[in-house]
Amino acid sequence: MKNRLFQILGIVLFSLSGRAENRSVIQVLGETNAAPISTGVVFIGGRYMPPPYVVARKGNELQINGETVDVLFKWPPPEFPETPIVMFPPNVPRSITETSGKYDADVSQYTLDWLSHLQTIKSTNRVNEMISAYNKLPCVEYAYRINDITVGAVWKKTGRDICGLNVYPELMLGRSLDKDFYKSDNLIQKGNRSLHWLCHALKRGDYYFLPTAVDRHSRHTGLSAKAQFTVALPLIDAGATAEEISKAVETKTGAPFTVDFCRALLRHKESLTPEFRRRIFETEK
Repeated sequence: MKNRLFQILGIVLFSLSGRAENRSVIQVLGETNAAPISTGVVFIGGRYMPPPYVVARKGNELQINGETVDVLFKWPPPEFPETPIVMFPPNVPRSITETSGKYDADVSQYTLDWLSHLQTIKSTNRVNEMISAYNKLPCVEYAYRINDITVGAVWKKTGRDICGLNVYPELMLGRSLDKDFYKSDNLIQKGNRSLHWLCHALKRGDYYFLPTAVDRHSRHTGLSAKAQFTVALPLIDAGATAEEISKAVETKTGAPFTVDFCRALLRHKESLTPEFRRRIFETEK
């Protein structure tokens, strides 16, 4: 059932496994490469990746400079049961707590049940209803509207969604919750939309702080983090602890780096090159 949720959400699991399967999916779905981008800032596991950034879709993976940042859907295609009919609003399972993760089985089932319910009753206001459903979860800080068909959430365990939940999957896929999702044309279009969205965000100067299996900090995204790095960099150079850096950034900017992210920065402080420092301290024209 969790795998089935990936079909609907089209959302990331940050993983570098499954390379043999990935070669197979590339043969089926091919790849798309964008032109190099010199704007934006990317950190992977606390390690600064200098531009230019080459964003590519390799089968079902979204990559920046050859490093996987999103796995867009599971491959090979799983078998799906029939779409359940859920007439009544699903209740929050008692097993879901503040420490539950977005991809835990009970959270996945709750999300899937709500999507099925909204389709069953033919809701015309799915965005607001899904926001309300997410806000009932103890593991969600808050949910929010991204656009007319997409809902995002800030999860206590992993932070803000990079890609939101499409509450009208049938509009994008033609049919929802069935094998049509895995038609090659659908998957290629979906993957390329994600690629173009990421390119657009980098072109406007967004910052991406992406975790890895080793550096498991929360994901951060934002239009700028210059103010935070203006505070953090001198403290990193002075040998401050992650806790000290996190507290100072929050005190002086009101927008903290988490302690885990500061620890990742300290582990990879050699990546904070003069080129990166110029980007942070240069005067805006």
